[in-house]
Amino acid sequence: MNVDLSKNKDGKNTSSLVSWLRIVRVPNLLTVPGESIAGLMLASRVPTLRMIDMITLGAASLCFYMAGLMINNVVDEFEDSTMRPERPIPCGAITKRQASTVAGILLILGGFLCYVLGGHVFWAGTVLICSIVSYNIGLKRVSVLGPVNMGLCRGFNFLLGAVAASGTIKIDPLCWVAAGVIVLYICSISQFATRETLPRFILVETWLPLFILTLGFVFLRRF
Repeated sequence: MNVDLSKNKDGKNTSSLVSWLRIVRVPNLLTVPGESIAGLMLASRVPTLRMIDMITLGAASLCFYMAGLMINNVVDEFEDSTMRPERPIPCGAITKRQASTVAGILLILGGFLCYVLGGHVFWAGTVLICSIVSYNIGLKRVSVLGPVNMGLCRGFNFLLGAVAASGTIKIDPLCWVAAGVIVLYICSISQFATRETLPRFILVETWLPLFILTLGFVFLRRF
C-alpha cells in the first residue's frame, strides 16, 4: 500500500493516512460496535436479526466513537504538545481545524444513521452525542464526574442498540441492568486510570472493575 508522505510545519515527514489511523486508535474500534449490537440482540430476543440493522447500528457507534476521539485530541492539543508531542495534532500531521471538521461530519453521519433506524433511535443517539461532547469539553477533568460521564457514554452506546430493537425507549428491564453494569465497569476503569500513577494507590480501585463484572454476570444470569 502506498502512503502519501508530506512535510509538516516543522519539516518532518508525516503520513496523512497513518496519522488519521492513529488519531482514531484503530485497535480500539472493534470494541465499540459490539456494545450497541449486544444491546440490539439482548432487547430483540429473537433467533435472527436483520443484518442491515446491525451494520447501520455498528456504523453509527463507530462514527460517534471516532468523533469523540478527535474532539478529545483537539481539546488536549496544548497538554499533548508538552506531554505527548508525537500525537498527530501536536506534531502538525493533522490540524485542529481538520480534526474538528471531520469530528463534526462523523457526528452528523452517526445521527443520520440513527435517524434511519427510527425516531427513538435518533433521540437516543442525540443523548449519546451530548454525553460525548460534555465529557470531552470539560467533565473529563472533573473528579468522579469524569469517570461517570465516560461510563454513561458506553452505557448509552449499549442502549442505542436496545432502543433500535424495541423501537421505543420502553425497553426490557434486563437491558437497563446490563447498561448499568457497563456504566459501573467503565466508570471504575476510568477512575483507576486517573489514579494509577499516584504513590498511594487505593487497592480497592485495583480490583473494583473485576468485582463489578463478576457481580454483574451473576446478577444477569439470575435476572
